[in-house]
Amino acid sequence: MKRPSFQFYPADWRKDPALSTCSLAARGLWIELMCVVHESDEYGHLSINGKPMSAQQIARTVGETPAVIGKLIDELEQSGVFSRNEQGSIFSRRMVKDERIRNIRADSGRLGGNPNLVNQKDNQKDNQKTSNKVNQKQEQILTPSSSSSSSSSSASTKSKPVKNKNTAQIAPECVFPEIENRQFVTDWLVIRKVKDAAVTQTALDGIAREARKAGMQIEDTIRMCCERNWSGFKASWLDGDGKGIEAGNDQARETARAMLFGGAQNAAI
Repeated sequence: MKRPSFQFYPADWRKDPALSTCSLAARGLWIELMCVVHESDEYGHLSINGKPMSAQQIARTVGETPAVIGKLIDELEQSGVFSRNEQGSIFSRRMVKDERIRNIRADSGRLGGNPNLVNQKDNQKDNQKTSNKVNQKQEQILTPSSSSSSSSSSASTKSKPVKNKNTAQIAPECVFPEIENRQFVTDWLVIRKVKDAAVTQTALDGIAREARKAGMQIEDTIRMCCERNWSGFKASWLDGDGKGIEAGNDQARETARAMLFGGAQNAAI
């Protein structure tokens, strides 16, 4: 069943530098095409039966001549407003990305939902069980003998086992607390849960180390992981030669940022 609507952010639309350089007619055509690709079988793509729509087909769909449509499509493409896939179909980068995130969240819901809420619910159950056990024990031992009292005292003084920080699961609020946009962290934890990847201190330290090696901020790194459906990160993944990106290489850092953000034109689409 197709959704009757999609998210649209007027501020992103108005502030996108690539789109703002286009004529009013070109912008009007693009929002019409966004409505068309929302109904497409391949969400976000301007295609019919897996084949790119021609200028003639687009013209008939929006009620304009092929000559005018061809001119406006060229204007949008030259400004970098949209992208094309390997078959040549026009697609909206923003809509394709949003659809991928929606699917990840839906899969996570079937597997147990938001890890923050699941952990909170589990903690409440554990606390309730512990409280019930303590109350039951207090009701049973009303007048303890000296031997039982001594035994209880001895047991209470034993040191409790401490989990190794490198193997213990990290609480969601402690996962890269320096990241201001916590939605990135929440989405990334969903990806880790779907892929059965534990969130350990060792994993977090390794990702932070690779981010520094790539010359990237950790917030940008986690955002990239969310957009690319990565449960982890390696600096070498950004370099086709497999050598990674050294922190002192400014050009490489800019290349990584371009790969992350896809240029300024990705802001609204």
